[in-house]
Amino acid sequence: MAPQRLTHVFVRKLKTDRSQEFVPVLRTNGRGTLGVRVTKGGTKTFVVRYKRQGKACWLTLGCYPETSVAD
Repeated sequence: MAPQRLTHVFVRKLKTDRSQEFVPVLRTNGRGTLGVRVTKGGTKTFVVRYKRQGKACWLTLGCYPETSVAD
């Protein structure tokens, strides 16, 4: 999926039929990708996906709506 513009409306409307899905929002210079992890139950979490020593890692920034798009 191509990166999307991060807005309150965009995040609020995110849904998935899978157990969880990562929606990329902003790619950084090869260091990682900011995005939203969405679960089938509707939980939305802001995360950064990156690699460390070749292994995929996740840094959780906060849950939506407790952490807003503006944060």
